[in-house]
Amino acid sequence: MIEILAQFNFTERDGDFIIWNKNQSVNVGQSLSMKATVQTRRYDGKIGVIITKAVACCALRQSGDGKPLTVDQNRRGF
Repeated sequence: MIEILAQFNFTERDGDFIIWNKNQSVNVGQSLSMKATVQTRRYDGKIGVIITKAVACCALRQSGDGKPLTVDQNRRGF
């Protein structure tokens, strides 16, 4: 795995996390859009990335009074 990743570069473009090499470029947020959210930020010349798994829609249930439950994802941003 390390050898494979060594062939790629990691960067941030317009708030998106991009993995690229001379042959291809992948926007990680777009690639994972149905499965996760991707937050990317530059600071002190470094790139910070937080990938948060999406909550499955089928895991949501209604409460006993028929009202939908709310989901608190406790998401921590930058």
